[in-house]
Amino acid sequence: MLEFGSMAYDKTQLDLDWWIPDGSDTPMPYVDFSDYVPANDWFTDGEAERHIRHEDRVHQLRSVKRYRVREHLIGSTKHERYYPVLRYLIRIYRNPSFHLFILIVPCLLLSLLSLVVFWLPPDSAAKMMLGINIFVGFFVLLLLLAKSMPSAIKNFPIIAYFLLDTNIESNGVGTLSFSTSIHFPTFHS
Repeated sequence: MLEFGSMAYDKTQLDLDWWIPDGSDTPMPYVDFSDYVPANDWFTDGEAERHIRHEDRVHQLRSVKRYRVREHLIGSTKHERYYPVLRYLIRIYRNPSFHLFILIVPCLLLSLLSLVVFWLPPDSAAKMMLGINIFVGFFVLLLLLAKSMPSAIKNFPIIAYFLLDTNIESNGVGTLSFSTSIHFPTFHS
């Protein structure tokens, strides 16, 4: 929400109104998206209607013209002053395809691959290498998730819990493989 207004001039001194575009007689109570460049991470409600006349827009939120009421004491009497405010509302949505194809699908594939580790014989060196590679893959995805999330989040994302749990599982498989290889040494000559 964007608010434009004055705290110094009331409605008798300043009249805020919407912009009237060229070729139209009615003011435009919407955010102007004519110069908007679409992004990959976000999309807005006005992005699809940026080439439509503002009279025909249906998806974008309409802006509101309001007045802030402030009481001022002049002498011993109270006077109310009305300050004009234009309030523009913009809905911004996150595009989920980045998280779906870059984080969630690789996590699911690595989780399926971690099941393969249990099919390998315990004294196999490939079991340890596969467990370590899966751990590194999950760790890289966790770093990518930490970099793509905002720095001041209130709740820890569910996918981060999943990545943390699978990292712990990969550590367990690696430790199991290491302890098995120490307990059952095989010497090749």
